[in-house]
Amino acid sequence: MEDLLFMKKNIGKILAVILVVALLATVLCACNAESYQKKLEKKGYSVTTATSNDKESTTAWTVTAVSKEAGMVVITKYNNVEDAKKAESNGLNVSVGDFKKVTKRQGKIVFSGTEQAVKDAM
Repeated sequence: MEDLLFMKKNIGKILAVILVVALLATVLCACNAESYQKKLEKKGYSVTTATSNDKESTTAWTVTAVSKEAGMVVITKYNNVEDAKKAESNGLNVSVGDFKKVTKRQGKIVFSGTEQAVKDAM
């Protein structure tokens, strides 16, 4: 009888862990070009997207968004973290007039543009 109770407790724990892993995978994989496009369009940006199917390409997709008030942002998802890190380190953080250009990275995704637009995208 004790063995049966012990098995039920372990099965419950295992199912809980599987559920948490599945939820995290869903949330983390939700960062696609379409989600950024919708997010920025809701904030008043004009948005274009491009997807690469080229196996030799270092990028998976790019989203470009422009707003009169906030400036612009280019969001690029790289196929690996190393390429994203290189792109982040090559990005210039400079000010032009009232706009400050910044480059930030989250995993394989690099955000480059005006400070406010990058903030809106992230």
